[in-house]
Amino acid sequence: MFGFGRKFLVGSGLLDGWVDLHSHVLWGVDDGARGENHAREILLELQDMGVARHFATPHIMGQVHRNDEVALRAAFDERMAPLALELELDISLAAEYMLDNSFLAKLQAKHELLTLDDHRVLVELPMADTGFAWDEIFSKIEDAGYRAVLAHPERYSHLKLSDMMLLKERGVELQLNILSLSEFYGHRVQGKAFEMLAAALYDFVGSDAHDARMAEHVNVIDLTRSERKHFAALMERSRGLLS
Repeated sequence: MFGFGRKFLVGSGLLDGWVDLHSHVLWGVDDGARGENHAREILLELQDMGVARHFATPHIMGQVHRNDEVALRAAFDERMAPLALELELDISLAAEYMLDNSFLAKLQAKHELLTLDDHRVLVELPMADTGFAWDEIFSKIEDAGYRAVLAHPERYSHLKLSDMMLLKERGVELQLNILSLSEFYGHRVQGKAFEMLAAALYDFVGSDAHDARMAEHVNVIDLTRSERKHFAALMERSRGLLS
């Protein structure tokens, strides 16, 4: 990634005021932070990068992380709220929902979801193509009064750029994982992320933070002048959507 005219993302000022709408800092509920001290370390690292507003978005998966909204609210109030007060953080609770049959059941039952604002819901797909009727489920999300924000679309190998454009046309918003701009997930994901960035397909930037070693990967992200321009526009759009 290094070359003439490239500059590091960290230290550029482009991350200042970052609204991080995707993280796993609420400990004891999924595969994210391992405890209070670990969560504190992650949050301070994100603050150092420029995050001004945090969202804790634990997984809700029917077969793996069988969290429910009531239990997550209680865990957030008991664990995260005091830590946020101590660190003077602006942090809210939402969730990252796997689009599976249990999620469909929640929609059908008109279950109150944990949202990013009054209507945006963060969702994810299985990494492999399962043949699930995605178009139908996104329609159901819209019919239920929500707007889907698809987490890390660059990581789904079965989704092409044309698929992303179709999702955008039907009103789905797309969230870039900051680490996808590094080699953290591999060269293919990295290349796809930069392609989507150049095409202005993203609406949000999330850390998807599970661990406190993010900085060593984010610190090596470098951008060309054109990429910095695209990233600056994305950050401005992101801050405006969840202001």
